[in-house]
Amino acid sequence: MVYAPVLKDLYIGIVGKGAVLVQDVDEESLNNNRVTSRLPLDFTHPYRVVASRSHMNPETKAYVEELRATHPDLELISKGSSLKLCMIAT
Repeated sequence: MVYAPVLKDLYIGIVGKGAVLVQDVDEESLNNNRVTSRLPLDFTHPYRVVASRSHMNPETKAYVEELRATHPDLELISKGSSLKLCMIAT
């Protein structure tokens, strides 16, 4: 589990089951083990690329544009390193 308190986002991974994002988790629920999630996973979201805004280089931009050619609804998201890994897991 990874909790981002400022965002109130909780990422939960279960071996063999996948990973989910549980949003709007307050500290009381977290401390009292009253967090629920949705499984099975929902794969209906658009194609997403999670990249670093501060380290975006020409090669990464070219790769994103190449993907966009086959996935016109591609969504480009910028996040910090640890949150990018959590987003990829979910």
